[in-house]
Amino acid sequence: MAKAGDIMVSAATGETFKFIKTAADTNGELLQIDMVIAPGGGAKAVPAHIHPIQEERFYIKSGQIKFELNGEEFITGPGETVIVPAGASHTWSNATDDEATFLLEMQPALDWEVIFETLCAVSQQGLLGPDGKSSLIGTAVVFDKYKDHMYIAGMPIGLQKVMFAVLGTVGRMMGHKSERSYFMPEVQALRQMTEQPA
Repeated sequence: MAKAGDIMVSAATGETFKFIKTAADTNGELLQIDMVIAPGGGAKAVPAHIHPIQEERFYIKSGQIKFELNGEEFITGPGETVIVPAGASHTWSNATDDEATFLLEMQPALDWEVIFETLCAVSQQGLLGPDGKSSLIGTAVVFDKYKDHMYIAGMPIGLQKVMFAVLGTVGRMMGHKSERSYFMPEVQALRQMTEQPA
């Protein structure tokens, strides 16, 4: 499980996560991460979505981040803050050809550090598509376990819960896992291979 000081990379989505405060550090109240977003990176694989019981805050440090919030699109830069209330439809991405950085806060923390670690692990294992997307079944396995963390905007939540439950059951039978450690030996071996100088 991620802990303060850990750095994890999801090359497929162009995101680097440096965990500052985790649920364990804040009694579940807050998750705080320094994010580095590569050009073209971000929540590009995620359609507009909602977090029904969690507020998300973006403190932009450098570069420009494009947001879609409740159907409105806008671009933010250094020194700006975007607050996404619980239940608000949103998505975001790096708006330029340069790296962007921001501090991300999610309150309450819920289990997002586990979900982000799993994202980075499957990215390192080549289990995400070139667009950063996971398979529908793989996604369902995660969000069936971590209920009320995220839902697609504009689709009835009750329907999504049923869909995640059915596909999650199928996915688990196929061997999909809801959690993967970024530090498990097979992922570390893959990282070392990709980090070797040419």
